[in-house]
Amino acid sequence: MSVECNQVREKLENENGSETVHYHLEPGEPLSEAVVEAVAAASGRSVFATDEDAEPLPPLYDVIDPDALNSLFKPGRESQQIDGCVSFTYCNHRVVVESSGSVLVCPAE
Repeated sequence: MSVECNQVREKLENENGSETVHYHLEPGEPLSEAVVEAVAAASGRSVFATDEDAEPLPPLYDVIDPDALNSLFKPGRESQQIDGCVSFTYCNHRVVVESSGSVLVCPAE
């Protein structure tokens, strides 16, 4: 993991403490689905629209291309896995996706 990613993670955890949700990617799970699940857990919102659940999350594609996110840290046939992280804001939450498969979510500033 890069030094910059570690600094981002530490800053988020120090600023938000117990409000930070840590989500670890399951084998075969797309990063985009992990992000939606993590933000749903952090925000108390539903992934899907149903009459019984809380307000559903907006589509992830409103803020980031899910296909690009899914392929970002996926090793290709001729390349090694990329080390790093990407961060963005989704549904009033700061999201940090690490190449290790960790997703960190906390309230946006």
